[in-house]
This record gives sequence, C-alpha cells and structure tokens, in this order.
Amino acid sequence: MAESSSNPQDLNSNHELGQLEEQMEDFYNEYAKQAGFATKNINSQRNKETDAIKNLLFTCNREGKRTSDIPEAEKTNPMSPANCPARIFIHIQKKTQLYVISKVVLEHSHPCYADLA
Repeated sequence: MAESSSNPQDLNSNHELGQLEEQMEDFYNEYAKQAGFATKNINSQRNKETDAIKNLLFTCNREGKRTSDIPEAEKTNPMSPANCPARIFIHIQKKTQLYVISKVVLEHSHPCYADLA
C-alpha cells in the first residue's frame, strides 16, 4: 500500500485523490452517526486539467426542499427534506494548495436521534 504524501503538490494521483475524498466523507459520516443524522455528498468539483478536488460539500440528508404530488398521509417513507442547513464545506486554497474546512453548520432544522443513526 502506497504511503500518502505530506506534500500537497504530490496529491495528483487518482488513488490519493479518491482516498482524500473518502477520508473527508468518513469523517463527516462518523460525526453524523454520533449526532444522529444521515449525510449525503451534494457536490464535489474537480479541476478539469489536474483532476484535483477543488471542493466538497457534505450535508444532512434532509437538506433541501421538495414538493410532491403524493399526500403526506399516503407516503410509505414520510421522512422528507426539512430545508436543513447542517453541512460541511471543504475547499482547496489556491495559494497553499492545502484543503481547508471553510464552512461548518452544526444546527439542524429537525430533531436528530443518535440511537437511530
């Protein structure tokens, strides 16, 4: 197994980029499990030339708003988006080429249940 480089300039291989994205997702998923909510990866952008990850956005799975033609009483899975603001945004700084967590919102617009996560 190849060792991960400590030099940010060396993060160019697809294998290491995949590991980095996976580590970030694992970190947020572990936090979410302890806090009692599920997550989803909303957005990840890569540099078209180098394939380097430019940014990642992980949110609570109840993020967003959706409308449905099915009445709430008839839904088999009544859990719906609650416009939840909880998220973590990670991006690469252009000058240093280091990944930073630039935005963290811990508050949810709905109850969270750690025993059910």
